[in-house]
Amino acid sequence: MNYSNIFIYNKTWLESGMANIVQTLHMAQRFDSIAKTTICIRCGNENYQDQIKNIISSEPTFRCIVKNKNALMHFISSLISLNAFERKNTIFYSRTVLMCIVASIMGFNSVLELHQDKLGRFEFISKLFVKLLNMNYFLLKLKIVVISQSLKEIIIFKYNVKSKIYVSHDAADMPSKLLLNLTKRRRGLVVYTGKLGNDRSVGHIVELAKSDPGSDFRIIGGTIDQVRELRQDIKQLSITNLKIFSRQRYSRIRFFQCKASILIAFWSKDVPTMKYCSPLKLFEYMQTGNKILLHNFRVFEEVVPKNILIRKCEPDNKASELAEYKYLRDLNFSDKDRAKLSMYGANFTYKARVSNIFEFISR
Repeated sequence: MNYSNIFIYNKTWLESGMANIVQTLHMAQRFDSIAKTTICIRCGNENYQDQIKNIISSEPTFRCIVKNKNALMHFISSLISLNAFERKNTIFYSRTVLMCIVASIMGFNSVLELHQDKLGRFEFISKLFVKLLNMNYFLLKLKIVVISQSLKEIIIFKYNVKSKIYVSHDAADMPSKLLLNLTKRRRGLVVYTGKLGNDRSVGHIVELAKSDPGSDFRIIGGTIDQVRELRQDIKQLSITNLKIFSRQRYSRIRFFQCKASILIAFWSKDVPTMKYCSPLKLFEYMQTGNKILLHNFRVFEEVVPKNILIRKCEPDNKASELAEYKYLRDLNFSDKDRAKLSMYGANFTYKARVSNIFEFISR
């Protein structure tokens, strides 16, 4: 079936800069090249267009409905906006289960994208949602997209979900040729981009920096308060080769990722989604063609190739992290090795992801 409209609902505040809203905006931009796309988001700032442009690094082509309201009012006002669309040629797309169920009841074909192994905040709510989803009406009206094969298997095993489920790993837009060809610094540049906090093993990166004063380290992400606290810590430790930055615009993050000699992808066993996640950061990193020091979680086997530029270390194991870091730092490699990794990463773009999902929707 051909759809001419896509309506996307997201309840995450635009100002948060969270991966949820970043991915949704990139998806909206790519969906708009296939069908006229409208996205309903929350923002407390009048300059939302500039914020969106900073996130997707281009002028948004999709239509935005922006609300500065609490979650309930945003939910209701989004439904009112959705009601103006024609049912038969509009797809409703969201990560919110209840919203997809209501949209389906209103007569829209819906797509639920799942990044977690639960459907509601509480288990009894998840089970209630599953009973609805497994009804014949919703089996016809609602499809599910998940971000890993592992998550698909967990959802089916845990809830016996009978809906059509499509696996689509996360994605990132390729950096420009200018960024990919940036000249490397003489001193090594080791970069981590993402959330801060103990569950991201940021303290382990601090220790790597302390162990290698001959390289420069950059940690980019987190709130101003988190950055201030971390800066205090490294000052007390007299570490001079590590700089911490709060969340940056996306183009600046991409610059650092491409300029780096080594990229660090650390989490920890305390992160509840590590059995099934598909981190945006992983695809951004691979697309640069740079060396990657990666925590070894089983789910990454779905997407991480065998490549000499990627070394896996054991989560929460500082000795393993240090050993693999030193191996990567001293590794000699060719331009072919970099190009091979970057070309592999190019398989995971938003353009490809949206095209595959839209084909799944249209079946």
